[in-house]
Amino acid sequence: MSNTDATTLTNAPFALPKALRELLRRDVALTLSHERLSAALAEVEQEAALLQKTRPPFMFLQPKSTRSDYNRQLLGASESLTAITGGLEKLDRVRPLLTAWVEDELETHLRGTDLDYLAGLATHRWPEDWERWSRRFGMRLLRLNEFVHALNTELARLPVLMMIDEDERALDVFNRTVKVGAAVDAEVHFLNRVADTQRRVLPLGEDTLKRQAVLGSEAGIQRLRSFPAGQAVKVLSEFATNHQMQLQQVRGVIVTEGALAVAPPGTPRGYVLRQWESLRKLVRLDLDPDSIDQLVADTEKLLEGHL
Repeated sequence: MSNTDATTLTNAPFALPKALRELLRRDVALTLSHERLSAALAEVEQEAALLQKTRPPFMFLQPKSTRSDYNRQLLGASESLTAITGGLEKLDRVRPLLTAWVEDELETHLRGTDLDYLAGLATHRWPEDWERWSRRFGMRLLRLNEFVHALNTELARLPVLMMIDEDERALDVFNRTVKVGAAVDAEVHFLNRVADTQRRVLPLGEDTLKRQAVLGSEAGIQRLRSFPAGQAVKVLSEFATNHQMQLQQVRGVIVTEGALAVAPPGTPRGYVLRQWESLRKLVRLDLDPDSIDQLVADTEKLLEGHL
C-alpha cells in the first residue's frame, strides 16, 4: 500500500494542503448536487408522464376547476423540468474546468509527497500518468508562449527608456509571466527527480531517462526587469527563440519516456486518479450536507468566468 493510502488518507482531508482540500470539497459538492438533481429530474419526469396518462378525457367538456387544476399541475411539472435541466446543464459546463484544476493540484501534491508515485513513474508502471504529464507539460508550454507574447506586446507599448516597474499593467503581465515560467521549470526539476530515482531503483545500465539541463525560464524572464523597455523587447525575443528549442526537447523526452510505460496485466494503468477516488470518499464523509448548495453556487460563480 502506498504511503498516501496508509498515512495521508487516514487523516484526510485534514492532512492535505488547504487549497487542494478546498478543491476536493468543491468537486464532491458538485458530484452530490448532480446526483440530487438527476434523482429529482427522474422523479419529475415520472410525474409528468403520469399526468399525461391521467389527463381527463374530453378536457374541453370538463368543469373549469378541473381544467385549471390539471393545467396548473402540468405547468408546475414543466417549470420544474426546466429548472432542474438548467441546473444540470450549469453543472456540466463548469465540471470539466474543476476536474482539470483538481487533477493538476493533486498531481503537484503527489509529486512532492508520495514516493510510491515517483518510483512508479521511474519504473514505467503508470502509462496513464505519463500520458497526462505529456498533456500537462504541453499546456504549460502553450501558456508560457501566450504570456511571453502578451509581455512582448506590453513592452512594445512602453516608451523605449521606461522600466517595467514604472508601468502597472506591464508589471502585472511580467509577474504573471514569471509565475508561468516557474511552473515550466518545476516540470523539468521533477523530470530530473524521476531520472535520479530511476537510476537508483533499476539495475545498472537499464535506466532510460537522462537528466535534462535546467531551463531557467523564470530567471530568463526575471532578467527583463533590469532593462528598459526597448532593450527588453530584444532580450525577450532572443530568450523566446533559444528557449523554444529547449522546451521542445524536454517535451520529446517526456513523450518518449512515457511510451515505455506499460501497466502489467491485471494492474492499474495509473496512480493519481486512484488516489483522487480515495480522497473523494473521505471528503464525502466529512462534507456538511447543509453546505453543499452554497459551495456549488460559489464554485459555479468562480468558474463561469473562465468558460
